Formats: sequence, C-alpha cells, structure tokens
Amino acid sequence: MSLNRFYPLQLSLCVLLLIPAMAVAQAWTSLSPTQKEALAPLAAEWDTLQAEQRRRLVNLAKHYPKLNAAHKQRMHHRLNEWSKLTPRQRERAREKFQAFSKIPSETRNQVKEMIRQQEAAKSRVVLTEAE
Repeated sequence: MSLNRFYPLQLSLCVLLLIPAMAVAQAWTSLSPTQKEALAPLAAEWDTLQAEQRRRLVNLAKHYPKLNAAHKQRMHHRLNEWSKLTPRQRERAREKFQAFSKIPSETRNQVKEMIRQQEAAKSRVVLTEAE
C-alpha cells in the first residue's frame, strides 16, 4: 500500500528526467531550411534516429553553410551511403572508425594515401575499359 502512495511521485520524476532528452530529439519539421538541406539524405529516417544521433547530426549541419559545393556534395553522398546501411553494418563501421582512430596519425595518413592510390588506379582501369 505504501508503494502505491509514491507511484505518482515516481512517475512525475521519470517524466521530468525525460524532458531534456525529448527536447534534444528535434523533429524533422522543426529543423531550419539550412539544416534540412544539409541532412536531406536522412529525411526519410530522421524520426527513427535516436536523440543522440539527431543531436550529433544537427551539430554537423552547423558547418554545412561554410562548405564549398564539392564538400557539400561529398557530405550528401556519405550521408546517403550511411542511410543505406543496416544497423549491424553501421555498428561495424563505428567499430572500424574507432579502431582506425587509435592508430598513430602517421600510419593513418599512409593508409589513406594507399587507399587514394588504389581508387585512382581503379578509376584509370574503368576509364580505359570504357574507351
């Protein structure tokens, strides 16, 4: 009986604790036109994203107006590719990113350069085959 007496208080406390989390979870309709432009590839799934993911993406969108056209296109391409991944693929990508971040910067730069060279070589092969 005494537990029931505290139920309204507990419920109120839970609601109060959730208010900041709900405030952070912006609805797509509440985003500015610039934010919507920046995050357009995620529009269809925006309302299914967790509050923390939305917060990080809104923060990312702050930089969008300062980007040149090529960087804006690159950002959209990456967000579009991300939106196509399954939850498991996204988790795996996060794990790889965290592991890659722990590698010394000199080694990371060498790996990035190797990847660039491989991509350039693939592009040359595709262009050669197209001729």
